[in-house]
Amino acid sequence: MPDTPYQLTDEQQQRLRHFTQMKLSDIIDEYISGEFLLPDDLVDSDDWDEINRRKASALTYILSHL
Repeated sequence: MPDTPYQLTDEQQQRLRHFTQMKLSDIIDEYISGEFLLPDDLVDSDDWDEINRRKASALTYILSHL
């Protein structure tokens, strides 16, 4: 096994960033849309300002802990 790890090319890094962003965005959005953060009554009332505030707070929290 070599002492130096494989160096990803710029294109490989870009593809991995894109893949990660797309997959994580979908997973995070699905998870934070769950009942624990967005109860049904909030969704039923179409309070998009509050829904978006909660999602933004959750994303900020997740990003700060990555």
